[in-house]
Amino acid sequence: MMGGLVHLLEGSAGWGDATVIVPWALYQVFGDQRILAEQYASMKAWVEYERRHAHHYLWDSSYHWGEWLEPDDITPGLLFSNELTPEIQRHLAAPHIATAYFAHSTHLLAQTAQVLGREEEAQEYSALCQQITDAYVRAFVASDGPVSIPTGKPPMCVSWLLSCSPSTCEHLPPSAWWT
Repeated sequence: MMGGLVHLLEGSAGWGDATVIVPWALYQVFGDQRILAEQYASMKAWVEYERRHAHHYLWDSSYHWGEWLEPDDITPGLLFSNELTPEIQRHLAAPHIATAYFAHSTHLLAQTAQVLGREEEAQEYSALCQQITDAYVRAFVASDGPVSIPTGKPPMCVSWLLSCSPSTCEHLPPSAWWT
């Protein structure tokens, strides 16, 4: 049995989001709606899992891999720590990454519902995506533009993941992504 904090691994952002991302990618490549129809229940279940674990539309609980391959990142080593301090817990929660994935998966689920003719659900998940995106901007984008995340490193993938509403970030200056 592995020691440390490995027991915290459950429903991690990015990895779990493959439940939504992979069927959508297959649909994009092959144009076959059957994959979306067959996977819709699991896609929806994942987004609802994220929703249940989010607080005010920010998914800031549990453990998420985050940008763990960045140079000098301490995240992998923290998993084998024997103590879960508040500082370690905040770091492992990676809310800037988890919330971005939550928004992205919700956006893809809304698009999937649209493709499948589930108009009410498409509207529901589009609205949810906008709420998540708005919460993300309030929490992590400074009023002068730069993305302000707990590690101090602006993750470029976050801007890509916040694809719910292009107008959400179009007003931000280039310094928002390169600080």
